[in-house]
Amino acid sequence: MMYKIPAFIMLAGILLGCAGPAPIGREALSVVEPKYRPSDKKPPLPALKPDSSLSDFITYAVLNNPEAEVAFYDWKKTVEEITIAQSLPNPRLSFSAEIMSSVDKFLIGFMQDIPASGKLALEAEALSQEAQSKRYLFEHQLLETIFNVKQVYYEYHLLKERINLAKEILSLIETQEKSIRANYETGFGITEELVMVRS
Repeated sequence: MMYKIPAFIMLAGILLGCAGPAPIGREALSVVEPKYRPSDKKPPLPALKPDSSLSDFITYAVLNNPEAEVAFYDWKKTVEEITIAQSLPNPRLSFSAEIMSSVDKFLIGFMQDIPASGKLALEAEALSQEAQSKRYLFEHQLLETIFNVKQVYYEYHLLKERINLAKEILSLIETQEKSIRANYETGFGITEELVMVRS
């Protein structure tokens, strides 16, 4: 059975359904998105060199990590679903024909599903909790990337310092060896001259 709803009541319901509060998580996403994926594109990556700073390596790794990118878009999708969950379902246009006493009647009308009280809010809240957990997954991916880059960076520089220290020690040993050889050769030459003089 189809109920006729006055057009102004239906329009007011649609507008009220669209004009809900700003979705939870939209603010955080609007801060992160322009820096991480402006216009859904990867921002320019820093050019890396052997003497690049740690922050350049971190920036490159964070913007280039595919797992973090998947987590970001998963979070973004859930935040966008909150807006949909807060809105009323789209109205449907219906067309029906009635035959009564050999008179044809054609009825055209709109049908609007109106969910039970609080259902939209509960669904939006559930999605906001899901969005929050996906945001934490995204942040976890970023922090894990930063940790891994720092670990490799510091291990590399520690190894580099050890190699430099080993080179310095080797250079000192070579210098000392040359000095000992020079003293030995000089001492050996003096000993031969003394032997010749005494004889």
